[in-house]
Amino acid sequence: MTGEEPYDPAYADYPSDEYPPDWDARRRRVLERDANRCQSCGVRNTRVDDVWLEVDHVVPKADGGGHGLDNLQALCPRCHAEKHADNEAVQRRAREFDRRNTRPGWLRLVRILLVVPVLWTALGGVTRDEWGRRLHPLSVSAATEQPDGTGVTVDVTVAELWSSDDDNVGQLGRLRGTDGEGRARFVVWAGGDHPRLSEGETVRLVGAETATYEGESQLVVDRWTAVVTDP
Repeated sequence: MTGEEPYDPAYADYPSDEYPPDWDARRRRVLERDANRCQSCGVRNTRVDDVWLEVDHVVPKADGGGHGLDNLQALCPRCHAEKHADNEAVQRRAREFDRRNTRPGWLRLVRILLVVPVLWTALGGVTRDEWGRRLHPLSVSAATEQPDGTGVTVDVTVAELWSSDDDNVGQLGRLRGTDGEGRARFVVWAGGDHPRLSEGETVRLVGAETATYEGESQLVVDRWTAVVTDP
């Protein structure tokens, strides 16, 4: 496979024990359709984590499953490994995923010994989400100081919502930091499978992209961003 073959629907009937020449393009189609979200546990691949979703055959190739988009789904390495317990390559990728997203034992011990949460934040600023991923939340002020195009995780409260006539815009408005400091515009692009936000709601943006719009700091929420409504 060259990785440059365009997506071709005809390859859906390619021999099931092989990958079609357009597999890279087919894989991208599936990840876009599934909004970079594991179809089993729901974890989303963002700019600031190390999930790297895989594309799985719903009906396995060994059982005659084809390569049509309706037989393909995005799965995280853990969920993929649960489905294919006898596939050593899949199991190896899952173990690597766990190593990337699990703290060393000594660091877990240090966290237990730090009885003052502020000290832990000062030393590392690391938190874990429900999938066990290590995240580094920033304040809105710190996030907006990053160069444009940087992926950030930030806890915010929706201060204002504005209307938009652009079909590509899902939501638009302004955010403030949960600590009351820092302000930024935000835009949620349409088609990202994100929850609708309400004024006054507090959320965590994982993998939002920093940007500048008409001289004002902006956080962009797209398919590489997860919106956590109960941080």
